[in-house]
This record gives sequence, structure tokens and C-alpha cells, in this order.
Amino acid sequence: MKTSDQTNELDAALSEFMGLMPMVKKDVAVSMKGTSKSGKEFNVNYEYAPLESIQTIANPILSKLGLNISQDIGFEFSPTNTILHLIYTRVAHKSGQYKVSKWPLDMSGVTKEQDRGSKITFNKRYAYVAALNIALSDEDIDAVGVGVEQPKTQSKAVSTVIDTVIDPQNPFDSYVINAGPKSKLTGTKLKDHTPQFLLQTVESSEKWHKENNREMHKNTKEFSEMVYAYLKHIDFLPF
Repeated sequence: MKTSDQTNELDAALSEFMGLMPMVKKDVAVSMKGTSKSGKEFNVNYEYAPLESIQTIANPILSKLGLNISQDIGFEFSPTNTILHLIYTRVAHKSGQYKVSKWPLDMSGVTKEQDRGSKITFNKRYAYVAALNIALSDEDIDAVGVGVEQPKTQSKAVSTVIDTVIDPQNPFDSYVINAGPKSKLTGTKLKDHTPQFLLQTVESSEKWHKENNREMHKNTKEFSEMVYAYLKHIDFLPF
């Protein structure tokens, strides 16, 4: 993350923002049916809060505190000279202090302009929420196949175990996920999912454990470590 030399006033304003910003309710219902690129059928129903709904609530509070947030699309080159598409989210304070974060944007396989716009908006929303630490009304699972159960009292984070012996020569291909009988993740491998989906899954799990002050199970922690290692291996996480 890139920041100004000093961030004390910015941090104080952001802390006040977190105290004033209400929890955002997911008010848009989506039903998805189809077949994934790997040939697996899926049937997913979920709710989410659109970026414009979040901004409508957040913008007046940001303005009141002398804060503003902007997002731009750009790219950098990885150590292997691969082009990495990124969303740059800049949070600034009237004092001139600022923070700029990067969010990876996987545009592989996207050819239609409409799909490109939808994917950019989808990722901008995640980057926006992460930069301002905005809480949503329940565990954010709006991606195909997360398979996280939602009991009435609290959300349940995805858990994982190793079903096969990991081949040290090819660890990512020999790692099989088991997140429970109701999860679309169960029985799949890392390469069966998009890098963006894997990143969102582990970040949602980490967020749940942190907010509920729960220690992460060793298998869940191993899954997170495997995902991060895999994403770095395919040059999806340059930082």
C-alpha cells in the first residue's frame, strides 16, 4: 500500500467514519444457473449490495469528515513480465494525507464489453468496501460456489481439509478441497476456480474469524496458505 508521509489525520477520520457508517443491507437478489468452464453445473441464489447503494450511504459521511475516495484502472508488470490489471483505490483526507491500495483484476477470458464492465464494477465494489472497512449485513458470499451456510444466529465460515496426499512435485494440483457436503467447493481443486474467487473466499473466511474473535482451524489456515501460495505461483498476487 502506498501512503503519504503522514497518515494520522486520515486514520483519525477513517476511524470516525467506521463509527458513523451503518451496516449496509444486501438488497438485490440474484439467481444463477448454468455450467462452469470446467463443465460443472451450478445453481446459486444470493443477495448483495450494489456499489451504488453502498456509495449512496457512504458518500455523505465521507464528505462530512473531509474524506474522499476514488478508483482507477491500471496495470503493472509482474517479475515475469506478465501484465497485471489492477484497481487503484485512493482514500484521501482534506489535509492532503492519503492511502492507495491495489486490488487485482482478473480479465482473462473476458471478450465482451458488457462482461468487462460488469467484472470491473464487481471488483470495484470489493475494493471500495475493503478500503473503507465497510460491514455488510451478512457474510459476503456473492460469487459462484462459495457454499457458506448462514445460520440465524451467526454466519459459518468455510472449513477445509485435505482429502488427498499432497504431491510435493505438484502440490496445487493434488490439493482437494472439502468444505462440507453442501458446498460447491468440495471435491474441487484450486485450478477449478478463478483466482479472484479464491481470493474472495479466503478473505471472507479471515474476516469472519476476525470479527467473531475465533481462532482459525488448522485446516482452514492451511487452505488459506495454499490459496495465497497458488495465487503467487500464477502471478496473480504481485504484492
